[in-house]
Amino acid sequence: MRTTLNEQAQGWQQRSVFERQWMFREFKKYSTMTTEQWLETLIRLEQEDIEGIDIPLEKLAQFYTHLQDLARGYTKDSEELEQNLATIQGWIEAVNNLNQVLTAK
Repeated sequence: MRTTLNEQAQGWQQRSVFERQWMFREFKKYSTMTTEQWLETLIRLEQEDIEGIDIPLEKLAQFYTHLQDLARGYTKDSEELEQNLATIQGWIEAVNNLNQVLTAK
């Protein structure tokens, strides 16, 4: 999950100034943390057994759901849309699976 988020953030850095600012602002709005904060938290989670830490994974899943909504409005090619939605759904499932593991502890 950390690798995916890192790749996304790097991709956003390559966009035009307006798009870049918009993506990072949307990410923080929906996920409640900056990409840097998320990456740091995920690194800590990989390195330590963090019990009792509040990681708003449901908010990260909400951001990915928002991306799906954006893709539905933006992508006109139905095959490309289905591929994009499936990719994003995989990200949502990864976040939800991690959330289940952490809440089971």
